Amino acid sequence: ARTHYTRGGNPTIDALEAAVVSLEGGNAAVAAACGMSAITQALLTLLRAGERIVCHRSVYDWTDTFLLEELPKFGIETVQIDLRDAEALKSELLRPARVVYFEPLSNPGLDMIDVKTVTGIAHDAGAVVVIDNTFLSPALLRPLEHGVDVVVHSATKFLCGHSNAMGGVIVSNDEDLIARIRTSRNIYGGVISPFNAFAILHGISTLRLRMQQHGANAQKVAQFLAQHPAVVETRYPGLP
Repeated sequence: ARTHYTRGGNPTIDALEAAVVSLEGGNAAVAAACGMSAITQALLTLLRAGERIVCHRSVYDWTDTFLLEELPKFGIETVQIDLRDAEALKSELLRPARVVYFEPLSNPGLDMIDVKTVTGIAHDAGAVVVIDNTFLSPALLRPLEHGVDVVVHSATKFLCGHSNAMGGVIVSNDEDLIARIRTSRNIYGGVISPFNAFAILHGISTLRLRMQQHGANAQKVAQFLAQHPAVVETRYPGLP
């Protein structure tokens, strides 16, 4: 329930949540103190002792640490495989898993994962799909439109865009789940400050223009590196 504390809600935090709901095309969102707060609170809400989470082989370093070092303390098992291999995922999900988790453009390897394929396989096996959409942002991908259940962001990065605030966001079409995550935010205390929510809202206003320019700049860098004799391998989705 909403309390009189900012931990329970605040008009500026509410406005940030509404903005991300609109951007991602979801039904409800919860803003958090940072990206890791969004990830941990979402997963700790979904998972119970004795359950499993299947994750891509490469995810953000602190997410990896949480999955492999912290979740076992709660009796939760993490299995990491290459989610670009659909048959490997089908095989792994012959054993029940509660969550399938990945970044559609992985950090840091830039593995490109087929969101629709992975989501379909996961749902057929009864798993909830959680995606970290930080790298692409809703300007480039709206995972909920492809059947994903939960989307998380480090809003510190592209949503904010100015390196002047930390924040995270969790968005879903499942309003009951978001209500449960909001309760988790009250319990664990990973609440964004109203001022940081304001700064991120300010940054979101230029998201589309910034993402276009980021892509154009990165394309030129990638093409330069791909042709450089000292560079062994260049990974970028815009290359052939």
